Amino acid sequence: MALTLSNIILILTGFQSIIFAIILLAQQGPKKVSNRLLAGFFLVLSLQMAAILAEGFYWPSSNLESWLCLFGFLYGPFIYLYTRSLIFRDFRMSIRQGLHFLPAIGLILLISLGFQFCPTFGFLIYVVLVPYVVASIRSIWGYRSVVSHTQSLSGRIDLSWLQWTILVFSMVLILDILDHVFINQPLLDQLPLVYLALLFLVNGMFFKGFRQPVIFQGIKKADQKWIFLKASDLPLNTGLSEDQEHLLNCLENTLKHDQVFMDPALSLEALAAQLEVAPRKLSELINQHLGQNFMSLINQYRIDLAKEKLHTPEENKYTISEIMYAVGFNSKSSFNTLFKKYTGLTPSEFRKKRPLSK
Repeated sequence: MALTLSNIILILTGFQSIIFAIILLAQQGPKKVSNRLLAGFFLVLSLQMAAILAEGFYWPSSNLESWLCLFGFLYGPFIYLYTRSLIFRDFRMSIRQGLHFLPAIGLILLISLGFQFCPTFGFLIYVVLVPYVVASIRSIWGYRSVVSHTQSLSGRIDLSWLQWTILVFSMVLILDILDHVFINQPLLDQLPLVYLALLFLVNGMFFKGFRQPVIFQGIKKADQKWIFLKASDLPLNTGLSEDQEHLLNCLENTLKHDQVFMDPALSLEALAAQLEVAPRKLSELINQHLGQNFMSLINQYRIDLAKEKLHTPEENKYTISEIMYAVGFNSKSSFNTLFKKYTGLTPSEFRKKRPLSK
């Protein structure tokens, strides 16, 4: 069989997957479990590429088609567990987590006994994969809800890159379904769209994932109580008890005078400890009486201070980046996005509109 462009893409995808898996397995640190799960995903992908090539070169195995189906039952658990391992700082692999691989283990036994699985039950791959993809994305949404209520910045611990990866994986899944059920239409040199999508996915996962900071905070399992909680979900309550009024005054004084929001690592837990109040009580006060979550409140104070500095002639000697860091941001993109959201202008446009005299 001739070496086609499709085969070259498969070889390249499989080879890159093996290299990335080796790099991940060699990594040490607090996210060792996450790296191993992602390495497992890449190893499964490389094995599937090898099996597809073997099938194309007429490898003498009557069960090769069934082995190809096996890989589809492994992707879902690896993606889901990898997502959970990034979200929760205390994530550990356990027997309970291992249960996700039971269908694949059962299928290995059936195929080893000569059972022709794929021709009759191959559609179950998609039945299994879709819930894992949905559960992974829901986990990321829940994580973001937790972060907005407990952290003051999201840029350093954002998982948008992972959501991007899962969406690309979903696109590959859709292309694969279309390729097998409906269109089966290759590109140049008999190159299926799904092969190009897989190559794009592998490189995207590696480079986007490795551009993330080495130190990743994650959240605690106990923080799940914040999932899907929004400020709009809690009724605004303008009536304050004496204790609540005292706490609100302390909060405003701490933010206005002590300017604790200038600390980029400020968290709800840290601020609550400073105010000597339970984090949940402080969060409810912010949500119910200020109509905001913790992150939006802190960032509003940061933007207000940035506006003041950008309109102060004495601060003209400082660059916008220096002001950004001074007020508590550590991401230029987050700062620019939020600044324009609150003012309708970019920081540089806002500085140009500074009054000539005060």
